Amino acid sequence: NPQSVSLDSTLKSDAVTLSASGVALGRAIDHAGTLKLSGASITLADAATVSADSMSVTLVGAGAITMGTGAITLSGGLSQIGGAGSTISLGANITAASVALASAVSLTRGVTINTSAASGAVRLDSAVAGGNSPLTLSLGSGDLASGGSMTNLSSLSITAGGVKLAGSEYAATGATSLVGGLVLTGSGGIAIRGGAGLTMTGDIDDTAAANDSSLTLASASGSVPVNGAVGVAQSLAGLAITGGVSAFITGADGTASAPASEQ
Repeated sequence: NPQSVSLDSTLKSDAVTLSASGVALGRAIDHAGTLKLSGASITLADAATVSADSMSVTLVGAGAITMGTGAITLSGGLSQIGGAGSTISLGANITAASVALASAVSLTRGVTINTSAASGAVRLDSAVAGGNSPLTLSLGSGDLASGGSMTNLSSLSITAGGVKLAGSEYAATGATSLVGGLVLTGSGGIAIRGGAGLTMTGDIDDTAAANDSSLTLASASGSVPVNGAVGVAQSLAGLAITGGVSAFITGADGTASAPASEQ
């Protein structure tokens, strides 16, 4: 492969494959096929919007991709793989039928990942560092699988058919909202925090047959309503709920409430 490939003009094509040690895109890409990018260093400038059927990204070794503010719009899926230590610097809103990101993600601004039109799955295998920015994940009835923590967010909004969390912490300084049945797939403690309020909508269960995950739901200055049954299908190892204003659970069998905390 060449050492570097740089594209600084608009590209329209039925198929695009760019593979080099360094790949840089400076202008819009609009084509009907799959955009394939491979390299140790990949950069999409702010002006490098992408419109394609699908997109695949391969980071070589501990490679890095920087995705600026240019929107990525795909009729199919976005998939990314990378070696140990590979990273994604993400400022682009992504609209696709499905999204799978293997490497650690750092947000450079507020980002929305939207697969709701196809109710497609989103898989985030590694941690997400928020950079004090908001993150919105809108999947319709699609399923979210998160393998790492999501921290230092200004707000977090998740709407999905089902949510599987394996990270240890999901935290925002502002409001956090999670809509979708939640299954704790990690082992040990998992905390979900919203500084200005935390809303959970959907049943909450542990992984089938494991029952080794404890859950903490907390808000320093807001309420913590849990609109669903907890541990009915698969019991949790432990549950702690703390709300600065109020905390309450509304499940299939009735309502339990407490003025500030329930444990």
